[in-house]
Amino acid sequence: GAITIDSKAEEFIFSGKGVTNIPAEVVSMKNLKELDLSCNCISEIPSSIKNLSSLTKLNLSGNKIYELPAEISRLKFLKEIYLDRDIWRFRLEEVKKLTHARIILVG
Repeated sequence: GAITIDSKAEEFIFSGKGVTNIPAEVVSMKNLKELDLSCNCISEIPSSIKNLSSLTKLNLSGNKIYELPAEISRLKFLKEIYLDRDIWRFRLEEVKKLTHARIILVG
């Protein structure tokens, strides 16, 4: 079904919906503070993630994400980022260069 998106919302919980990519409407939600895309089939994070300038919490665990765009470094308020342990434990240094956020490895 269609995704109903409130562009003024501060959180977007979209866990386990079987989506394969992040809807363009989501990355234009300027007020978004929390984005939960866990347990989906997402393999790529668009560079437009940088538009979520208010984001403080990002949950990408349970997907097939193997890299993060450099633009994630523009998310100055990001405090927590959740990633899959098996994929990211080898690339932690890489992620730490991109963000000051606390990296929480899941799984």
